[in-house]
Amino acid sequence: LSETAAGAGQPQLVYKLMECATASAVWNTRKGAAFALAAHSHDELRAHLPKLVPTLYRHTFDPNPKVGVAMRQLWAALIPEPKVVLLEHLPAVLEHLRAGLADRLWRTREASSCGLAELLPGRSLPEIRDHVAPLHVLLMRALDDVKETVRKAALGA
Repeated sequence: LSETAAGAGQPQLVYKLMECATASAVWNTRKGAAFALAAHSHDELRAHLPKLVPTLYRHTFDPNPKVGVAMRQLWAALIPEPKVVLLEHLPAVLEHLRAGLADRLWRTREASSCGLAELLPGRSLPEIRDHVAPLHVLLMRALDDVKETVRKAALGA
């Protein structure tokens, strides 16, 4: 969460993200309080969504199951209509995933590959035209990665 908030250029957002993540986890036990808390947090975070969406989307594919589950819960709490939000922020998400494919951390490369495998199918060429060539080069590089899980994830993208 702190990386996501720092990536958005707003370190104080970590508290709002934690609040929203807690509300999502509490949802099963205290629906009313959690709903009010999530709605309040969502309104305050709405202005920061353009910076948060790309990073948060990549983190939902984190290879660590606990991190992935936590980020998917946070994604679900913050993003009521994921398809609409992803379409709205598609260039930024694609650019973030492209940068993640070249990252030195294998977890980031793997998560970016998995994110692309989920994001690209069904997209029209005009939507992704500017990103196809750089993504192709980086995915080919990921197919030759040292880490086997990164290679498998790149194969799926």
